[in-house]
Amino acid sequence: MSEEKKTSGIVIAAFVVSLIAFLMGLVPLVGWLLVITGTILYIVALTKKEKGGFMITSVILLSLTWITKILISFALVSFFTSVDEELEKIEDIDTTDLIADAEGDVQASLYEVNESVPADGAEVTVAGFETKDKVGNDLLNKEVSEGGVFAVIQYKVKNTSDEPMTSWSYPDIQLMDEKGVAYDADIEASGYYAGENEEYNEKMLSDLNPGITTNGAYVFEVSKELFDQGEWFVLIDGEHKVNIK
Repeated sequence: MSEEKKTSGIVIAAFVVSLIAFLMGLVPLVGWLLVITGTILYIVALTKKEKGGFMITSVILLSLTWITKILISFALVSFFTSVDEELEKIEDIDTTDLIADAEGDVQASLYEVNESVPADGAEVTVAGFETKDKVGNDLLNKEVSEGGVFAVIQYKVKNTSDEPMTSWSYPDIQLMDEKGVAYDADIEASGYYAGENEEYNEKMLSDLNPGITTNGAYVFEVSKELFDQGEWFVLIDGEHKVNIK
């Protein structure tokens, strides 16, 4: 009897479905339908005592597909279980405590004028504050732009470290509004202001030695309308706030 007569339709169907199930094993719903259908066809072929290469290939493909599907199912169950646990942990977090902690951190870094503020290797004190429309003397001066105002911050810096401090390593001093927008000093206006006030002895070209305190001032040009309306702070090293208005 020839090979064609020995291979029945049910065997070929089992082989074809098993092959497709193997190739599409990663597709969730379709993959399961195909592997189950292929298994049923294979069992039917077994009951008819079918044999041959198609039967052997079919059982190999079905076995690999079943193993793959089971492993993927376990992996998915494990993944979604872990995700569900993490979501439950997030739901259990007391957001009230987090907000309170955050407010506590902000409050802890808020200072007033003439209070010493710790910085990296230094101690900064905002000694005074004033507004001006013009800085400098009769010969060298600068007037504020239209709609603006000069906010002058007078400060002291003390070197609390054990080594000399260069002017480049001084704490960063900025002006900040109530929305958290930080402004850098107007270097030109600051120089003119220092020229008209001899008490400011900030060391620009020499080191500030340990234990020594220097006086300085920064001038910031900001909108007069915004300055008159809101709260303003001096921001030191990007984290400590001094309330000036």
